[in-house]
Amino acid sequence: MERETSARFSFLLGLPAVILAGVVELHTLTKAGLNTAGWLTLLVGYNLCQDFRFCSNLGTC
Repeated sequence: MERETSARFSFLLGLPAVILAGVVELHTLTKAGLNTAGWLTLLVGYNLCQDFRFCSNLGTC
């Protein structure tokens, strides 16, 4: 198996674990009673992360 194929396979293999960990964390935050300000902070942080990721892929940040 080529190196690139191996890397892609291992990434895809780990993806469900990362997604499930995120779901568990969101469930934990919901059960903990995170207020509106907390959810807003989480949403803004996520959006900023995605914006910087997009800019870095374009090479403009």
